[in-house]
Amino acid sequence: MAGLSSVALAGCLADGQDTEEGEATPTASNTPQEFADVPIDETAEAPEGITCGVCHMPPAEYPEANAQTTHGDGSRQFFCSPGCAITYHTLPNEFDAPAVHRTWVREFPTRDLIDITDLSLVLNELPERGMDPMRNPVPFRSQSEARSYVQRFDDLDEADIAAEADLNRSIVLRYRDWYVTRDI
Repeated sequence: MAGLSSVALAGCLADGQDTEEGEATPTASNTPQEFADVPIDETAEAPEGITCGVCHMPPAEYPEANAQTTHGDGSRQFFCSPGCAITYHTLPNEFDAPAVHRTWVREFPTRDLIDITDLSLVLNELPERGMDPMRNPVPFRSQSEARSYVQRFDDLDEADIAAEADLNRSIVLRYRDWYVTRDI
């Protein structure tokens, strides 16, 4: 957690606590939201006033990084960033979530919401070259785009590219270890 900026930490406080700027954070709700007017196979706009299903930051404040999941029961959960989305998608039992139906994450260059099953995730851990607001994997629509990205950095290689099927507890702990029970 030492690598996180104080701004990112300020947004990840528990329900209703004040941030460093003196503003109260939104009341956290890990309860998936009902969106009867939006089919579960379509994305929806992150509404104001709800919080990330993992870290409790407000997804609406991060339109270029937020993500979302739909559940088989028709409910939807929003996230502030790809790291929170992959945590919830990979370990839904940690959050007492209904069965996950689909998850969409914002693709890095375009910021379009793309189904997680169609993405290649670069397992980057440096916030300054990823997607705000915290340490996140960098999602790409194609594996060739992901390969081009890792070639730009000496500390990354093709072994740092993962598909949705590769996601596991170990990868999630790289991004959101402070929100996941370690002894399961």
